[in-house]
Amino acid sequence: NALSRRLWTPALDHLNATVLPDQRPDYFATYNPSTSKVTQLAISGLEDERGVSVHGFDVVPSSTNPSELFIYTVNHRRPRSENAQQVGADSVIEIFKTTVGGTTLKHVTTVESPAIITPNDIAGSSDGKSFYFTNDHGAKTGFVCQSSSMNRTRC
Repeated sequence: NALSRRLWTPALDHLNATVLPDQRPDYFATYNPSTSKVTQLAISGLEDERGVSVHGFDVVPSSTNPSELFIYTVNHRRPRSENAQQVGADSVIEIFKTTVGGTTLKHVTTVESPAIITPNDIAGSSDGKSFYFTNDHGAKTGFVCQSSSMNRTRC
């Protein structure tokens, strides 16, 4: 919801981590232009209680099965114990898979790395493993965060 985004959007330095996932449930959905129907996708296998706080994402058909899709997404999780305004988001890349027309996203893996500082967007590969992403700032919080230039990284 709009209020929750104003409180927790790390890319804009909105770091009020008191917003709980159940108050601000991000989700993935599909849209069928023929029927104008929006279908919210269930997420299975993501064990992190912090859920997803989605920023950028990419949907890529599998190189081995064109009806299988990989979803790569930036997840700006709130930190587990630190003060979010001091340390910033605990951002990671999540990889999910689904099928064309499916209603469930199956969690494949969470990618954590010191290179993932302030991820903004992502471009995934058809192998379900490799991707490019951009860090839009050089620091997670403060003036440096607001004024840094964009960095591109490959994992």
